[in-house]
Amino acid sequence: MAHTIQQVAFRWVKANPDLEKLQTVIATQCDDWLRLNVHVWYLWTMKSPTDIYSGLRTSMTSEDSVVIMPVDPTGVNGWAPQVVWDWLNAKATEKRLGF
Repeated sequence: MAHTIQQVAFRWVKANPDLEKLQTVIATQCDDWLRLNVHVWYLWTMKSPTDIYSGLRTSMTSEDSVVIMPVDPTGVNGWAPQVVWDWLNAKATEKRLGF
């Protein structure tokens, strides 16, 4: 499987997670990542959403939710810090080049 950008969107029910611990778990699921906020992460990975979910599930309670899906940054638009655009554009370029 080629690298893809996977968006991971959490819904924390009772409390936000320990971000340091979650970051450690996220890092095992990808080659690179970007955290937009406590709820949304972008992963640069060769893993499928199913594989990512399996790796993340232990970091969540039974009441929390997560949606994992591939993202195509072509034509993306919005308002975010420059680092977000730089990361997405770099990954889009890597994808076009076959990384």
